[in-house]
Amino acid sequence: MKNKIIIISLIIIFLVVVSAVSVFAARRGPLISADILKYEPAPVEPGGYVEVWVSVNNEGTTSEDFRIEFFPEYPFSLAEGEEEMKTLKALPEGENAVIKYRLVVAHDAPNKDMQVKFQYQFGESLVWTRLEGDISIRTAGAILTVDEYSTTPEAIQPGDFIKVELELKNHGKITVKDIDVTLELDESVIAPIGSGNTKRIKQILPGETEKVSFSLIADTSAEIKVYSIPLQLDYKDIRNTEYSDETRISLIMSAEPDLMVVVDSTEVTAPNKPGTVTLKIINKGISDLKYLNTRLVSTENYEVLSPSNEEYIGNLDSDDFETFEFIIKPKAKDVRLNVVVDFKDLYNKDYSKTFDLPLRVISKAELGEEKSYTGTIIIALLVLAVVIYWWYRRRKKKKQHKK
Repeated sequence: MKNKIIIISLIIIFLVVVSAVSVFAARRGPLISADILKYEPAPVEPGGYVEVWVSVNNEGTTSEDFRIEFFPEYPFSLAEGEEEMKTLKALPEGENAVIKYRLVVAHDAPNKDMQVKFQYQFGESLVWTRLEGDISIRTAGAILTVDEYSTTPEAIQPGDFIKVELELKNHGKITVKDIDVTLELDESVIAPIGSGNTKRIKQILPGETEKVSFSLIADTSAEIKVYSIPLQLDYKDIRNTEYSDETRISLIMSAEPDLMVVVDSTEVTAPNKPGTVTLKIINKGISDLKYLNTRLVSTENYEVLSPSNEEYIGNLDSDDFETFEFIIKPKAKDVRLNVVVDFKDLYNKDYSKTFDLPLRVISKAELGEEKSYTGTIIIALLVLAVVIYWWYRRRKKKKQHKK
């Protein structure tokens, strides 16, 4: 009895295994997938051709009659001589194949990524599988750039009238038209004058250039710096495809440095007698200055006795001043100080200015500061009067004593 049960159990297990293998074999068949492998050129131009390669992979058993069909949809269509349906008679297990389509891109295709569509099936299946992929479309024909621009004056000062002239060139292969050139101005600082901030050019042929100019004015409160102005270009090609590009131009706001050096005070009172001279340097301009260094150059009229004939000031803001001093020994009554100031502006442009300062050697007597003996004389007279009075009183007492 026990043997019969074992035999029956083994038979049942065998049947289950055979059944499972049969089911697995039945389920295992062609396992097909398809993907867009690549396309060329990338990107493709409107009105041009594009070749699309579709990769077909079989991870199952050998497939019979694989079919793929191009699905025509704007902006893609079949090139002349191409067939919508392409087939593979057999695709062995674990193999792959590549199918190529040559397509035409519509002339008015937009500048963006567009989907190309296929569908495929294999064997006796009635089910079609959709295959889609993006194709990048870019018009290389319309390329409009600002090749050159200039400003008059080149270095602008606050309050100046400015002329900006732009030269636009069509580097593409097709004509561009209805070109709007717009300067995005911060009108609190730089504003258009006499016209608006947008100019229109009717058209520019391939390889040709056109100029456009703007009249502007800089506010008197404008800071000394470089202003980066956005420039907007809106235009169309001959297919009425619209383009919008942005670039920038620079306006350099500057101001000529305006320095003044004066003799602030002096302790020099006589020729050949050393004394201190205090000088004052004043920034009268609207631009801050950097790295100021002063030098007092010895001449035949005076000698610099300070340990150094240089004094470093550093930065000097607009409408500010600094003082510095030197010890000198004049060799004449009237001398002229030779002061050299080296510095940089905010754009690190180097400057060197020389100042010829008159210095008159004035004595204390000329200044009304000569020593006065009046007080001493008065004190001496008072002392003498007290002595005389004391002597007189003493003598008088002696006379009275003798009587």
